Amino acid sequence: RPQQKKFKEHEKALNSIEKGSEVIVAGVLGKVTAVMDDKIKIEIAKGVEITAVKAYVSQVLSSKE
Repeated sequence: RPQQKKFKEHEKALNSIEKGSEVIVAGVLGKVTAVMDDKIKIEIAKGVEITAVKAYVSQVLSSKE
């Protein structure tokens, strides 16, 4: 089923998040600075960090560079 395939791909992307990954959370683009169990810290501007729940990451743009 296409919906299950999309869900599995999104879950795989969430599990691949690591420090340095670029992600979109609630329309905000940022770079991951820390990964906790179910949360991540994202730098959205120089010196500005937010904490977000991993499940709300809408897209993982790139892996660590």
